[in-house]
Amino acid sequence: AAFVSMQADYAAFASSHGVLPMPEGYDPIEQVHINTVFNYYLPTFGPRVLAALALLVAALILLRRRRRAA
Repeated sequence: AAFVSMQADYAAFASSHGVLPMPEGYDPIEQVHINTVFNYYLPTFGPRVLAALALLVAALILLRRRRRAA
């Protein structure tokens, strides 16, 4: 009886607050990984990685130009 009451309370809460049902195929572990990448790793390390890639590309371009000039 308590479980049925809890289900009824949740149904009323979900209805009054616009709670959406879980989408088909939703995987909470996968969502945690996605959120971690976009909300932690990219803001924390993204600018450093982009700067390192830009330096690497610049170095490769300079090396290529030197080889062609020689």
